[in-house]
Amino acid sequence: MKVLLVQLPVPNNRLSNLPLALGYLKASAEAAQIPGLQVEILEQVAQDRGGDVFLLEAILRHDPDLVGFSLYTWNATRALTLIRALKRVAPEILTLAGGPEVNRDGDFVLAAGKTLDFLVVGEGERTFVELLKAFAAGKQRLEQALPTLAGLAYHPSALGEWHFNPPRPAIEDLNLLPSVYLSGALDGFLGHFMMIELSRWCPSKCSFCYYGRQDLPPGGKRYFELERLRQELLFGLEHGVEQVHFVEANFNTLPHLPQIYQMIREIGANKRIRFYAELRGEAIDEAEAEQLAACNFGTVECGLQSAVPEVLARVRRKNHLPRFIRGIHLLRERGIEVFLDAILGLPGDAPETFRQTLRFIEANELAPYDLFHLQLLPGTQLKAEAEQHGLQWQSAPPYFALQTAQLSFEQLCELRQETLQHKGDDPAEIQGLPLPSPFSLVEPENLVQASLLALDAPIERLVFELESGNQSLELPKLARKLASEVTLWLRLGKFESSELVETQTILAKLSEPNPTGVWHIFIEGERPLTPSERKQLVQAIQHEVGYLDRLAVFALAEHDPSRFPESPSVNLYEVVAWQPQFLALAGPKTLWRIALPAEETITQWSTRLEEVAQAPGYGLCLSFPPSVSISSVHILLEGFALLGKTLFLTNLELAAGLAASKAESVNPFPLTVLLKGSTFCLQQPTLAELDRAALRWALVSRHLRRKATTGLSRHLQKSF
Repeated sequence: MKVLLVQLPVPNNRLSNLPLALGYLKASAEAAQIPGLQVEILEQVAQDRGGDVFLLEAILRHDPDLVGFSLYTWNATRALTLIRALKRVAPEILTLAGGPEVNRDGDFVLAAGKTLDFLVVGEGERTFVELLKAFAAGKQRLEQALPTLAGLAYHPSALGEWHFNPPRPAIEDLNLLPSVYLSGALDGFLGHFMMIELSRWCPSKCSFCYYGRQDLPPGGKRYFELERLRQELLFGLEHGVEQVHFVEANFNTLPHLPQIYQMIREIGANKRIRFYAELRGEAIDEAEAEQLAACNFGTVECGLQSAVPEVLARVRRKNHLPRFIRGIHLLRERGIEVFLDAILGLPGDAPETFRQTLRFIEANELAPYDLFHLQLLPGTQLKAEAEQHGLQWQSAPPYFALQTAQLSFEQLCELRQETLQHKGDDPAEIQGLPLPSPFSLVEPENLVQASLLALDAPIERLVFELESGNQSLELPKLARKLASEVTLWLRLGKFESSELVETQTILAKLSEPNPTGVWHIFIEGERPLTPSERKQLVQAIQHEVGYLDRLAVFALAEHDPSRFPESPSVNLYEVVAWQPQFLALAGPKTLWRIALPAEETITQWSTRLEEVAQAPGYGLCLSFPPSVSISSVHILLEGFALLGKTLFLTNLELAAGLAASKAESVNPFPLTVLLKGSTFCLQQPTLAELDRAALRWALVSRHLRRKATTGLSRHLQKSF
């Protein structure tokens, strides 16, 4: 029997999709030594970056008998779309889902009906292994076993209703589970980032949280032993891991915490690894803060949620506020970055009590902090009690509370806007929405001709040079190879009516097979689009309302994403050469292209940019002369205020250096296909090229900082 496991990534954090849960399932199944069983995890490039068709074809290439999906709020919508597509083309393949999204009250997943054959509820390792053993024993044994498998849901009849078997008790001794790292289950998935689970229990019982739902059995051991942690950290050190995220609800309440600190220092992990953990802020004293700093905990997360005891009582949470204040300050005094959490929309919270929490944060110098919206997650006590709290919420992930007994949707939107403005954040920004790549408008260069069929990685960037309509013949091939997030740059010239029709065709044929995609579309022509033209192009894109759209309801002040004028997942930008007469047609997605002449000075360049930066629009696209020096670009950009605009550079080396200086990821450069007529060419610089560009930028930056006090102004009149 061939089993394939799949975990789709967080949409805006694809490169940190370490499938820890799948590793436990694979390791447990292999340890059971079931005859004829082969368990694989879908290859990383497909899981993390593949578009809908790319993913489907990657799954089918494995020829699996059973495909299992790990479902979380951020991937459940897209995963269910993929499962439906899989069942349409290969109904004989069995499908299984597990993870936090799978619960008796998880209506969103349950509504998938017979597109899912099995559900695993709660801890999945033992249920998964027992199900596979039943399959291996034959059809008759399977039919006998299904009603007896604790923690399993299935369809006992052709009608498609779900039958839930009794829940499976929590695993009493977690150390009986094989390590996902030491067993080799996650070989090929480990980069510089590692997640290590320390326990599966939480002493708190916050009603909004799914942690701690599996209670500690009498005499049970819900903590992984110190020696196992030591071996996993040594494994990470041997494999060049630089960051470790401890998967633990309350790291500093672990009973063997002193031994963990000692072991981290003994093996030297604190010298090579930066650690992240979630802490109880009120449990931090001076000695604890010293230990965390000595062990190189660079970032920690502490949940305040609310500073109002009456509000916290509604969700079964307690905070000791004086100790919490002291704990946060002790951490920050030692250079540890603290992510502080506050939740908007908790039961009992009214506008004044929510502002009371914000005043508490400000008065006690606890900022910066992150603002979260209340979510009613499947399996939580709060969801079961939602009616008594007067809560109304989204029926699909992320399950935001849209109204409470004290706060209307309009008030939630107003409080969010007020809070973000006070923090200095942009209320129009949609938290969690992927932003365009800094390489979006880099000119294609050093191209090599290629065949699409030979590509084994998804295409993340497409550049179209429209010529006589013959691209349409290749669009189905392109659609099959696209990534989940695509930058599409259409260079249209005069943009006449025939080009409008052709552009609509391109957008429709690429997006229709990939309905869950995230699109960054750059339309470049000699003039801005008219409102009617823009509307026609946006409507040509086939898009299914998903997780990212529902994330945007408060930012866009509209609780129904189907009524958004444009989907947040589909961003259409207009790239227009700067001309003052186009100002009247500029919109929030206009990008002004500016070619900086070689004969002008940096002062003249700066004057030109300052004029454009004050115009309406999303950002600026700068084209420098080929002979420009990095120092000239530095001087220009450091003395120039973008006024909230986004900056794009057309030169690869400059774009890579600028991105690195902002701590943005420059690896990998998006696999780029240039389509001119029927000819395909590829652009993908090596990591070494990008690293060299980033290094040159950093060296120039350091050199200029040293010279800042020695008359840097003399450079300003130099011509290039």
